[in-house]
Amino acid sequence: SRVRDFGLTLAPPLAVACYDPSLFFQAIDKAGAFGVSMLFGLLPAWMALARRSTESPVLVRQPGLLGGYLRGPLVPGGLAMLAVVAGGALAVVAQNALE
Repeated sequence: SRVRDFGLTLAPPLAVACYDPSLFFQAIDKAGAFGVSMLFGLLPAWMALARRSTESPVLVRQPGLLGGYLRGPLVPGGLAMLAVVAGGALAVVAQNALE
């Protein structure tokens, strides 16, 4: 059932985080620049790109068009901004690989 799956997915990390909140940051520190760059840089850019490719836009307020709303992208900035975010993450990974 969905409730059981939700509980099994959420309960163990929640219990660990409640026991010692600093453990998450220690795990991130152990993962190093590669893990942090992937988690906070490359994956969000990929997820936003995947979300855009499903053509599921949000409504943006724009007076005078179709009742005052126009469909716009979920994440502003376009493909160029996603490329900048992903490129920055890859640059951090490359820099640390060369050290």
